[in-house]
Amino acid sequence: MTDVPLRGGTANVGAVVRVGDTVRRPPHSSSEIVQAFLRHLREAGVERVPEPLGFDDDGREVLGYIPGEAAHPAFGPEGVMPSWAATDRTLVEIAVLQRELHDAAATFSVPPGVIWNQAAGNYFPLSSRGSLVCHNDICVANVVFERGNVVGLVDFDYLRPVDRLFDIAVAARHWVPLVPPADLNQGMRHVDPVERFHLFCEAHELAADARRAVIDFVIEFLELARLNVPYLAEQGVQGFIDLVEAGYDDHNRRAVDWLRLSARRLVS
Repeated sequence: MTDVPLRGGTANVGAVVRVGDTVRRPPHSSSEIVQAFLRHLREAGVERVPEPLGFDDDGREVLGYIPGEAAHPAFGPEGVMPSWAATDRTLVEIAVLQRELHDAAATFSVPPGVIWNQAAGNYFPLSSRGSLVCHNDICVANVVFERGNVVGLVDFDYLRPVDRLFDIAVAARHWVPLVPPADLNQGMRHVDPVERFHLFCEAHELAADARRAVIDFVIEFLELARLNVPYLAEQGVQGFIDLVEAGYDDHNRRAVDWLRLSARRLVS
């Protein structure tokens, strides 16, 4: 069968392919634990994740293909989020799916000696360390839709134990999204990020102190990314080169400034 490149990815642009009803991904240091984690999730009743199918003769990780489509808006305010991905119902669905993963992950045991994937560079703030294995990259491109419904979550390459509020922070950053209104893309300019953050937190049943911690994690995540993204671009990783060329640094700084100014409204 022919390899068909799939859209998406930042650290692995162009390297993930579809072969028939499967997806083949380049292996990394924690590919085997990703397979074990996906198996655990599915056995626990979480159906909207890829089926783990081991490795092929070329050593690539093999996963079941989830039919549907993902949104791939261009970075920044020039991008266009499809209407089916920009609704409040979708935002709540993302939170519900994330909670399903967190609940199932609570009974997953990490074997000793795991070396977690480092392809994202210095992605994780020190304060994000925790004991719950989480996805850590529930961005727009990693959610699969069919007829406007969330049917799958893909790309578990950033899997590792963290504080669950960090995982929630990353998802909120992308899906609320936590950016100043002037930086909302063309499919999201009608939304109020503060109201959507409240909705996302309500779906997670987060109290005020947890909401404050989520905002703090987003700020830490962005401040670290301001150094990490250009570093990875300098290493020749195309996805990060594209981010830098699209004005990531300015976008990042505006988001951090807005989060600090809006923190009280976001948390209340």
